[in-house]
Amino acid sequence: MFALIIGGLLAGIAIWLLRPQRLQTDPVLKIYRTFCHKLARRGLIRRENETAGDFARRVKQQRPELARRVDNITALYAHLRYAGNGSDKQLLQFKQSVVQFKP
Repeated sequence: MFALIIGGLLAGIAIWLLRPQRLQTDPVLKIYRTFCHKLARRGLIRRENETAGDFARRVKQQRPELARRVDNITALYAHLRYAGNGSDKQLLQFKQSVVQFKP
């Protein structure tokens, strides 16, 4: 009985830690999703299994005039999301780049 209680408690903690709302609180991911949404409204929908780099390459093939801005946004996203040492200034630059992005 005790093992069932402990197992249930551990399962509850795991579910709480892995809940989807946790991803939504990541400001970098939220900003990147805004970028993807802007492109999706223009018919450039990011595939579920597509990396940011692969998506950027596909966008640039279909819309070469966006290449410089897409590269800049994707590089900032990758740095902030995966390098782990982004500054507040870089986060602000990333946000402003996405806000100003008009595909």
